[in-house]
Amino acid sequence: MSMPVHFAPASTGPALREELARQGLALAAFNGAAISDGPALLKALGRALAFPAYYGANWDAAEECLRDLGERYPQGCALLIDCAGGLWQRLPRKMGQLVSLWLAASDDLAAVGIPLQLIFLLESKR
Repeated sequence: MSMPVHFAPASTGPALREELARQGLALAAFNGAAISDGPALLKALGRALAFPAYYGANWDAAEECLRDLGERYPQGCALLIDCAGGLWQRLPRKMGQLVSLWLAASDDLAAVGIPLQLIFLLESKR
């Protein structure tokens, strides 16, 4: 997985987790089904990635903390978001903002050899 953002079926989650761990990446995750608004998304992001206590759960702080992930995860990090399809439906702009910040942080860290992966696990349609 060389691209920093991926969409995958939820059924592939266990295999993805194994592969990412095999690559030496730290794994973080949260459940998108429990997220109903932007502040909840930012809090879940901070908890999942163990942002520092000073993290203000706002977009500027999220940007700063994402760019600093290399300090906490020098081998790289993967964030998996379960039930991401519904999250994209409820908060499309906030999710786009998250992807934008992730891509910027990923570019910065890739320059020093630290990979970041953001994986949206999409629930199956019934």
